Amino acid sequence: DGLCVIKPSQVQAFIQDLPLKKIPGVGRVTQEKLQQLQLETLGDLQQIEENVLIHHFGKYGKQLFLYAQGIDHRTVQAERERQQISKETTFDGDLYLNECLAYWPPLAEKVWNNLQHKQLTARGVSIKLKLKNFQIYQHSKSFKRPIQSFTELLDILQVLLYEMHLPAEFQYRLIGMGVYQLAPQANENQLSLW
Repeated sequence: DGLCVIKPSQVQAFIQDLPLKKIPGVGRVTQEKLQQLQLETLGDLQQIEENVLIHHFGKYGKQLFLYAQGIDHRTVQAERERQQISKETTFDGDLYLNECLAYWPPLAEKVWNNLQHKQLTARGVSIKLKLKNFQIYQHSKSFKRPIQSFTELLDILQVLLYEMHLPAEFQYRLIGMGVYQLAPQANENQLSLW
């Protein structure tokens, strides 16, 4: 996946031979200035004192000095998009299917509110039920257009439960539901116009 984990003890060895163009903010002009100082790698840059870098590069010289030491105070921004939003409820005791029915709407409401809070739409719904012997039953359904309302989400939930044909005599320990095929609300609204 392209991820490389470098332990603190490995930083110096790792950055030693890196070309200076790998440093954030080093573009063509800065790279030319660094080359005029006969600096090609981070290892070369480590040999230069901080005040010399500040003299040649101003405030950015201090940052270059820190980068040369393997120090970067910028925060890491996770770019992974959420793939689903889900909630589960575990019961204190095992419940029959008809006893579980009252728990679905509050669960769906939590999922819907989370979806709205994150300003996302969903095109798929999944549900799961876990028996007291830990066997799991799951069912899901995808749609061509995003789910438009909490009421529609509840209707879909009822259809999924009906389609599962679960025996009434089974007892359940947990129920859960989720929405998937998520997209930002604005994108979905634009797409639906076409």
